[in-house]
Amino acid sequence: MTDITVWLQDLLAPLGTLGLFLIIFIFFYVDAILFPTLPEVAALVFFSSNPTSLPFAIEILFTILIAEVMGLMTLYWVVKHFSMPKKIENALTKYTKFLFVKDEKIILINRIAPVLPFMGAFAAVCHWDIKRCVFYTLLGGVIKYSFILISSAAFYTYLESGEAFTVSTILVLSIISISIILSYLRRDKILGPRTEGPQNACAIEKKEKDD
Repeated sequence: MTDITVWLQDLLAPLGTLGLFLIIFIFFYVDAILFPTLPEVAALVFFSSNPTSLPFAIEILFTILIAEVMGLMTLYWVVKHFSMPKKIENALTKYTKFLFVKDEKIILINRIAPVLPFMGAFAAVCHWDIKRCVFYTLLGGVIKYSFILISSAAFYTYLESGEAFTVSTILVLSIISISIILSYLRRDKILGPRTEGPQNACAIEKKEKDD
């Protein structure tokens, strides 16, 4: 068992099982609304405290999904109900002007090649269907984190604990690295050509829906 797992267990032991899932929720909620927290690594570290339990894996997955949807909904609600600082609104508008994938499907693409942070804010600015946003958030989360948890469980089944954690970490870091590379290489394909007119993609999409 790795030092980080021992440290995590000692830290969370006084809080019990509910405390563990509360920390998981906070970790992924913060990732969804404020700043990146390497959620893939977090999922692996939390799972490593009991990697042979299927119910535990399912509970972690559900906690992650709830946190991500809540993060999406929080930003969406804030942008819809409060005036954003002009600088932030202008930055979002300028960025979305180059969107090539103009609808909620970019949430799935974002799982592979992250190009849009603060998805809830973009959903509000682009007037996306929030139900579709939630659906794609759940679908992408299930696919991505199920793969990570299932792979990690397989490693723990066939390898020693320390080796399994190391291999699982390498797998997760590889996923993150590939995502960063794809985000860089496919940025123009996802964001589209930068020679469009002044009207941003969100406005175009809203007009199309109104028509």
